Amino acid sequence: MKRLFWRDRSEETFSTGVRVLLAGYRILGRRAGDFITWWVIAAYWLFNRRARRISRDYLDRVERFAERSGKGRLRLSTLAHFERFGHAIAERILAWSGVMTRSEADYRDGAFERLAELSREGKSVLLLSSHLGNTEILRAFNTRKLRVAVNVLMDSRNSRKMAEIIRRTNAEAAVHVVEADDEDSVMSAFLGDAMEKGEWFAMMADRLTKETSRRTVRAELLGEEVILPASPWIVASAFRLPVFLIHAVRDGKSYSVYLKEIGPVSLHRKDRNGSARRYAELYCRELERLILEAPYDWFNFYDFWREDAGD
Repeated sequence: MKRLFWRDRSEETFSTGVRVLLAGYRILGRRAGDFITWWVIAAYWLFNRRARRISRDYLDRVERFAERSGKGRLRLSTLAHFERFGHAIAERILAWSGVMTRSEADYRDGAFERLAELSREGKSVLLLSSHLGNTEILRAFNTRKLRVAVNVLMDSRNSRKMAEIIRRTNAEAAVHVVEADDEDSVMSAFLGDAMEKGEWFAMMADRLTKETSRRTVRAELLGEEVILPASPWIVASAFRLPVFLIHAVRDGKSYSVYLKEIGPVSLHRKDRNGSARRYAELYCRELERLILEAPYDWFNFYDFWREDAGD
């Protein structure tokens, strides 16, 4: 069966629309901007039947998982899910442009102090996140306060427009989007020099790309097996990078930032997939915990649990 990849069918951000959105927030203010965003998202929800179906499938999984976990019966709405996604897109740009500030983020369990400590040590770390929550918010706040360069390893065909907007709205943003079309050459070209400078690295660990689909690991998420990229764990093991799982999810009017230390990653040569799965399972347990905290902050609008689904 031909593998389908999410970037072939959804979620591309158009730079012109984002600039208009940003201008609206700056001219009209947050309240009016939020009002406009809500109506745009409501229209998208109304006319995009496929996206509604995918949202409903995910929310049903969360409801069943919450019941099995003893969290009680949840009643989750696809419209609320779409609304949260729309505001998250706007907030990504607002954070980089300076309209939102770090005061709107609450670092839980000493997360910011730990990040500051890592920055002072001058050592490279690998920050792993997912499409749960708002990673642009996180990068914007961290780079401003910590002044540490962050190399974001991803397929920049999807992020090039966003990266250009970031550079225009915040020239001081110390974030570098690294082209990851050829994973091996990217690692050899960038990691060595960046590690000598104490720079950090960030990766999403929940989506396959066409380039990384050869290296996969299976794990269980919300009670069903999923296929995840093995590359984050391979990179961490090969370059001996300490790994931290980091997420920023909405909590009322602010963001709650969660940091979980995984520590050094060591993959056994004779059983690389087995040892990678152990780390992937830790990653999934953290995702499940945060999904129950903020179910509407999951922004994988494609058939995530399908065998042939990917990036």
